[in-house]
Amino acid sequence: PWGNNDGCDPFNTHTVGLTVDDLTIGDFIGLFYTDSNGDLSFAQAQEYLGSNFAFIVCGDDATTEEKDGFDVGESFIWQLWPAGEDCPYSIDVEYSDSQSSTGEYEVNGISQVISFSGSSLEASVSVTNALCNGDFGSAELTVNGGTAPYEMDDLSVLSAGSYTTVVTDANGCSVELNFEVIEPELLEVSVLVTDALCNGDLGSAEFTVTGGTAPHTFFSNTMDPDPMYFDVWENPLVLEEYAGSYSYGFSDSNGCLAFIEVTISEPEELEVSVATTNAVSYTHLTLPTNREV
Repeated sequence: PWGNNDGCDPFNTHTVGLTVDDLTIGDFIGLFYTDSNGDLSFAQAQEYLGSNFAFIVCGDDATTEEKDGFDVGESFIWQLWPAGEDCPYSIDVEYSDSQSSTGEYEVNGISQVISFSGSSLEASVSVTNALCNGDFGSAELTVNGGTAPYEMDDLSVLSAGSYTTVVTDANGCSVELNFEVIEPELLEVSVLVTDALCNGDLGSAEFTVTGGTAPHTFFSNTMDPDPMYFDVWENPLVLEEYAGSYSYGFSDSNGCLAFIEVTISEPEELEVSVATTNAVSYTHLTLPTNREV
């Protein structure tokens, strides 16, 4: 499936036998070397037909300008293309110690592969949801198998929503993953104020907390850089206060915050004044009658 090899100088070869048990008929084993640019280059492939087989590995032809085979001491690079699959993947092989050379090219060398390990490209995603409404979440990809290096998206800063991401390996094999970043409902506080009935009496504020992530706490004096927090022991939460203006902050278990201002009023002080009018005393006088003498 990778292509065809063109043969090589019969006096510059290395034989690699494969005596492995984990192949399926129709699997292809591919052998690769690195070219002059350090890129992976296909050397040859063999189809597994049910019995042991061997590669006649070609060394680099020194008479050509381009590198077209293995240098002495260069490691063999192996891939498996499973029968019926769309993509190959890298495999790690174990060589027999009974042969004079193992996994590196030698002129007239002999190696024997006795086992291998590897798997198709697999990927999974681990999601970290947003702590507060409107914050960012993230996702982390775990990739196994296939052939490195991998191409993948940067998922470190994600708004709440649904996503599709694709992981692609060096052979162009890909895995598509769907996931969702969730955010909690917006932490909100509403208040119902009951003013003081009489001057100097207590009024009250009834707070209703919605959204966020329970349990909730609250604090007063929002200008304090290190306020004292109290548990929201009931919801709605009723606090009694004297007339005045107050600020409260509410927090959830993730540290999300909501603030609210409260004003409790009171009537003017009831005062009574008394105006008095003093009584006037009258005396009855009898005047004499004028007489002529």
